[in-house]
Amino acid sequence: MRLQFSLPLLGLVLTSIVLAASSSCQKDNCLRAFEGRNGGDKALSFCKTFTSGVSTATASLPVFIAQCTGSVVARASSACSCFVKTYVPQSTRSMSSTSSKPTTSPITPSTSKSSMSSTSSSTSAISTPSPTAPCLPRFSLEGASETAFNPTSTPISLTLSCNKLDTQNYTVFSSGDGSTDPFGTLVQGTNATESSLQIPGFSPGRYTITVVAFDTTGIPIIQYFSLLFGSITMPVIVVDESNAPVQNVTVTADATIYPGIKQVGVTDASGIVQFTNIYQTSIGLFTETADNKIGVNGVAGTSNTITIKLIPFRPASDTTKFNESDGITGWTGGVTKDIPLSKRDNVLVIGTNAQYNLQTAHAEPKVYPFTKSVYIKYKFQTAEVPGGYFGTQYNDYFIVTIRSNTGNMISESHSMNEMGLGAFDSAGNTKFFTLNMPVNPKTEWVQFDVGVSNVADAALDSQIIVAKLGDLTCDQCGSCETCPGDPMCQPTCVSPPLKSCAFYAGCAEATLQCGAGGYPLAYGQKNCLAFQADLTKYTPAGQDFIWNTMHCLQLALINIIKCGSTCDTAGNAAFDSHPKCYVDSGFCDLPVMDWYQVVKTVGTDLLGIKPIRQILQTGGTCASKKITEIDAEIDGYVQQAKNDMANAAVYLAKALVMKALRKFVQDLSNGVFPIPSL
Repeated sequence: MRLQFSLPLLGLVLTSIVLAASSSCQKDNCLRAFEGRNGGDKALSFCKTFTSGVSTATASLPVFIAQCTGSVVARASSACSCFVKTYVPQSTRSMSSTSSKPTTSPITPSTSKSSMSSTSSSTSAISTPSPTAPCLPRFSLEGASETAFNPTSTPISLTLSCNKLDTQNYTVFSSGDGSTDPFGTLVQGTNATESSLQIPGFSPGRYTITVVAFDTTGIPIIQYFSLLFGSITMPVIVVDESNAPVQNVTVTADATIYPGIKQVGVTDASGIVQFTNIYQTSIGLFTETADNKIGVNGVAGTSNTITIKLIPFRPASDTTKFNESDGITGWTGGVTKDIPLSKRDNVLVIGTNAQYNLQTAHAEPKVYPFTKSVYIKYKFQTAEVPGGYFGTQYNDYFIVTIRSNTGNMISESHSMNEMGLGAFDSAGNTKFFTLNMPVNPKTEWVQFDVGVSNVADAALDSQIIVAKLGDLTCDQCGSCETCPGDPMCQPTCVSPPLKSCAFYAGCAEATLQCGAGGYPLAYGQKNCLAFQADLTKYTPAGQDFIWNTMHCLQLALINIIKCGSTCDTAGNAAFDSHPKCYVDSGFCDLPVMDWYQVVKTVGTDLLGIKPIRQILQTGGTCASKKITEIDAEIDGYVQQAKNDMANAAVYLAKALVMKALRKFVQDLSNGVFPIPSL
């Protein structure tokens, strides 16, 4: 944030930030002085600068301010709130053929470069609506990506679309994983133009970078970016069954705890691909060849060479059958274990067995001509959870894959931390999941592959427990009795656990198959994981709100996902459930800082603004109550800045954040926030 002021005027600067709290208009001598011969256009220019939030003046106060005795700032604020709504500038009068009587029309701030500082963000006593923009100003990343492993110590650029940036009214905060500061750390050394922001580079780690700014028309911008930075170059070699290097194989490296972050490379003549900017977190490696071979591994980011050994697509087996022993017999790898006092005779267990490398098992059952889909029912168990290592780098990983002789393939992979603590019981068990793959009439057999890996150490084991393989003749609209392999028929989908985001991928996406741009992954899972990652920044009440809201949204999806649902209809219905879930979970009663966390997370996405707007416009005193609370926060940060000059920049930046939040709430509740058609 740029702060330009002289020390004698610090009190004026600090207090001008809190003018948002004043909307009264006192017709007193102070106002008359603004309207007098020493005021006029000069007073209008003063009011624009005075209410912008940051004063750039270094001279003594104007002559007309002399009449504003006593509480100078409060009276000047009151005068400005009246004056800017009624005063007609001389330039406007001379060009107009109509009467020069004062008008009640709101002024339209200039967007020219020369008047930028005087038209900066204002949530002041100017109570006129923000001008409606043709689009909502938003920053886009240049030189970094939320879906990539980004290089460390490399500057980042943010380009602003739609309007121009008020270069006197912006600030940038960053916070790493586990941070408890709701703001984070003020980023120093930023530079701004009307169209872009430049931010210095970061050290290795995952950071939430929050930009709070105003454009030159006064529209607030509250936007965050979640970026992963790394400095490790990780070589990966792909070999076949005879350990010979394999050339021209595409390999994907996924940051398993941060879904969506990946890097893709192709092996060279030596069978090696170099992955760059890797962070020391759990990395899932996957490759698929044209001849239906796959390769998988799960490791912690390292500069050591990692080997992926291709798993061939094997001939059909007569020993593994869907309808005998639940398909558990005839596997290669894994251990069959009896289940005492259970309706099932046994399960198959594939464990890490104190090994670092991926442990696998496979089976190749034949498929009947009338089979329409096949499935595997499994659960994940890890000793890391009862051992107290959830949330650490010991983030064990698993993958389950189904392939067919006709070339179809589907896979599901997760790591412990990514699934969320709520997905596990006290012994480290998840509920059972189902991976289902449709097959066409030409399918003769399929292959199931299961892999599980220790990550970072081999001290505590993890395992996949396979309960059943199944083949189904039911259609998509069958019941759970006739279609037990349907993902939505599984316990974890019928009753999603609290404090887990696994429902979106394992249940909603597994059923709807909308892809990366659909509601389950692009919005539901993305925001759930974002809330989960920043949970330590919320108050206890805020944390309860997050998990109760996420659970409410997941339960709403259960009723939405049914026979005949499309991705569009399910997505629209899901968004319609947001306002009720927010309100029922206590959104209006949350502390201000929790509101800020929610707004910066869902407000970054245009679709996320819609439910907040509905709540504010229909929630009675929700908006006005929150604005009053925000004003108190602003007052507090201003007072702290006065009392602690050494850290005044930080407190002023926080005051600016609250000012932007206030403007966002006010404009959204008044229906003047410029939301493009949704």
